[in-house]
Amino acid sequence: MVDNYFFKNNCKCSSTRTNFGLIDNMPAKISENIIDEWIAEIKNLNQNEILFFALDKCLEILNNEEPESLCDGFLFYNNLLIFVELKDRTYSGWLSSGNNQLINTYKIFKLMYNKNDFIELSFVIANKQRPFATSNHQKEIQRFFDETNGEFLEIKTKIKL
Repeated sequence: MVDNYFFKNNCKCSSTRTNFGLIDNMPAKISENIIDEWIAEIKNLNQNEILFFALDKCLEILNNEEPESLCDGFLFYNNLLIFVELKDRTYSGWLSSGNNQLINTYKIFKLMYNKNDFIELSFVIANKQRPFATSNHQKEIQRFFDETNGEFLEIKTKIKL
């Protein structure tokens, strides 16, 4: 496994359960028991050891003495990375805000890592209050694609590994 800045042990948790969730307890973390709190549900059908590394409220990267806005964290297994931004909001602006956090995180990640060192990178915004992507989300999905030079954004609350 890559052992570097984004992969901090003090920000790491893991699970091998077939179903578990991600919650945003600042920092975000894995939850195996309290389903009602889950913002994203992870389906781990092969019961692999899935690592979750919190970034927001765990990793501090400064830009002109101000903290950078980061996504909540990422799932890591078999050299696959899934960056996740967790939302539990109904008001407007949640998608744009989450998109900005993922884009910024990805740009910082690319400065520190070669994306080709990983089998796959994925990007997900999970909003418990708005679990599915709609045609209204297409503008933000396209903006993500454009600003990351071809990466795809998914909006969903269930992540199947």
